[in-house]
Order: sequence, then structure tokens, then C-alpha cells
Amino acid sequence: MSPQLSDDFDRVERAVASGGAASALDLLAQKFIAERQYPLLFETRLMQKRLELGLPLIQLGPIEDLPEPERSSFEDAVREAARETGALFLSLGDIPHAWPYFRAVGDRATIAAAIENAAFVEQSAEQMDALIDIALNQRVHPQGLGTADRAARHLPCDYLLRTISGSRTTRGMPDPVGAHATCGVDR
Repeated sequence: MSPQLSDDFDRVERAVASGGAASALDLLAQKFIAERQYPLLFETRLMQKRLELGLPLIQLGPIEDLPEPERSSFEDAVREAARETGALFLSLGDIPHAWPYFRAVGDRATIAAAIENAAFVEQSAEQMDALIDIALNQRVHPQGLGTADRAARHLPCDYLLRTISGSRTTRGMPDPVGAHATCGVDR
């Protein structure tokens, strides 16, 4: 076991001894925020709520099996944890990792706004693929890549044309960013 992992376990044990499971989960939440391990933070938030509700820390069945009012309270906590986790990813400019959390709560508007304001020049090719998939293929914000001028400044023509032409959901539809005209290609 690595020294860091051993130290982490020791801190959790001390937190349990001094303040119980709630204290240990608080410690883990702080650690996951500091280390930007947001998916683990999400799971920790759910465990905190299950502890508060007197449920097992590990969810063993579907949420629908919980009795009321615990079910409604837990569903609210899931939405809150998803929004928190998504917002933390957005604070890093990481739209692809934020999207599943906002999608889970039905919040397309927050992601659409983030796409609208995305700094394309700071995105890797993998991130751009994910952004285009979210914006166009998942129809979160088809015009989110902005004007043809904005897209042309930040996305190479071959990338724009490959993405627009190769997309199953955009084939035969209007060119949302004007890639064909911007890149001088007749359709």
C-alpha cells in the first residue's frame, strides 16, 4: 500500500472514531473536491444522503423501491449532487464531463450556455469531438458552435466538414455553422 493511501485510510479511521460516518464522508468530500475527483464526490454526496436518511450507504436497489418520503428526499439529493458535480466540471471548462450530470437532471440550458461561451482554441481534438457531439448530435445547442466566422477561426475546415458531413443526425439537414460556405465547398 502506498504511503499516501495509508495516510488517507488513517485520516478516515480518525474521522470515524471522532465523529462517526458523517465525519468520514465529509472528509472524503473535501478530499475529492481538492483532488478534482468529481465523480467520487458525486457518489460521496449520495452516501451522505443515504446516511442521513438511515439507509445503507451502498444503494442496493432502484430508487423507486425506497418508501416515501425517503425516496423524494433522495431524488432531490441526486439532483443536487449532479448539479454540484456538473458545475465543478464546468468551472474547469470541461463541458464533456459536465454534460452527463446536467443531462441527468434535464438541464440542457446550462450546457448550451457553456458551449456558446467555450474557448475552442483551448480544446483538444478529443474535447472538440465531444463538444460537437453534444452540440450537434445530441441537439443540445446546434448553433452553439456559433457563426461560421467563429467556427472557421477556431476549427480547421477539414474538421468542420468531416464533422458536419459525417454526422448521422445532421446529414441532409442545414449546415448549422455554415461550414460548407466558410470552407468554400459546394453541397
